[in-house]
Amino acid sequence: MRKKVVKRKQESSDTVKNVKGILLSSFVGIVIVFGITVIFSLFLVNATAMDNTSSAMFIISVIIGALITGFVASKKCTFKGLVSGIFASLPFILLLVILMLFFSDGQLSFQVLFLLSAVILASAAGGVLSANTKRRK
Repeated sequence: MRKKVVKRKQESSDTVKNVKGILLSSFVGIVIVFGITVIFSLFLVNATAMDNTSSAMFIISVIIGALITGFVASKKCTFKGLVSGIFASLPFILLLVILMLFFSDGQLSFQVLFLLSAVILASAAGGVLSANTKRRK
């Protein structure tokens, strides 16, 4: 009887650990995207750049943020790297969709779908990279 109780407590603590890891990694990724976007914006203010450059820089910052999100999630969660990266991209994607709907008057384009799929792939790649760099005991 006691073993079942201990096992359930361990399962619930793993679940809490995974949820906290996913939320933390998504927060880290969002902060990274914000920081990179600010740096790129400062660069664009001082340079004579076209509109295409600003959108490309935003896409690069989002992909870097997603890669770091997956990397951190794999370190913090008990899932495999690919799974933790994909799960960590979901809150990140939700925030991106909300922001893009807000700034585009409620319409999403094909480019947004491309960006969201790139976020999933980059986050999964970050999770795999992190899982492959874990130290083995």
